[in-house]
Amino acid sequence: MAPPPLLAVREVPPRDTWPLRHQVLRRGHPIESCDWPEDRLGGAFHLALERDGAVVGIASFYPLPLPGADPSAEPVSGGGWQLRGMAVADGARGGGLGAVVLREGLGRAWEREAGYVWCNARVRALSFYLRAGFKCVSGEFEIPGVGPHRRMRLARPHRARG
Repeated sequence: MAPPPLLAVREVPPRDTWPLRHQVLRRGHPIESCDWPEDRLGGAFHLALERDGAVVGIASFYPLPLPGADPSAEPVSGGGWQLRGMAVADGARGGGLGAVVLREGLGRAWEREAGYVWCNARVRALSFYLRAGFKCVSGEFEIPGVGPHRRMRLARPHRARG
């Protein structure tokens, strides 16, 4: 019987996410389209999920509030963080790898005092984010050249006092 695959999640420079960003999210566009200005924000972090040494999942997190949000109306303390560039490699989807990288990224965002995490989710991925506890906070909208999306938000879990 073969041993189970070795999984590891690590923080990486943004450029290390480009190959998978390009393959899954920017196919048909130049590789340079994977270089996002937010990648250079202070505090941003980028995760790579490796299976047996090969990158099979990625996600980036940026300390950015939900556009249009009124900070005084937020029900939670801490700022907003955007999840962007979440992807799992072709041929590796459906096995829970996306949930692994998302769970790890959310944990790191909560450690950095995020009050909530939001994303522009592709419509075809809504069920994934709903299963993770995200709520839709917008109607459907089009990102030109990318496709239909909905904005989603997940509040930081309450901590038990003890």
